[in-house]
Amino acid sequence: MFALLVVFDLVAIMAGFAPRAFNGLAGPRYFQIVLESLSNRDCLADGCSRLSLFDRSSCRASYFGLTVRRASTEIPIAASRAVVAAIVESFSARHSSWFWPEP
Repeated sequence: MFALLVVFDLVAIMAGFAPRAFNGLAGPRYFQIVLESLSNRDCLADGCSRLSLFDRSSCRASYFGLTVRRASTEIPIAASRAVVAAIVESFSARHSSWFWPEP
């Protein structure tokens, strides 16, 4: 799950870099701007959201796993539900600033 969040962050940073590189902005300058815009508060909030996401995702996966009864076909269904729920929750938690912008 942690690797998935890191991939989301890297994709977001590279998606922001692509149009700027097309317009002539150098890579080192772009990454300097990104690093200067991050504060300690941003890093702390990111770490806290990742920890809370791990807790919620593990509880949800345990719930879906415990709902499995005897049929062997229920295991892949429960795993699929847990994965989809974790991805949706990960995306919504990482992009909550869309709904609650900073003042």
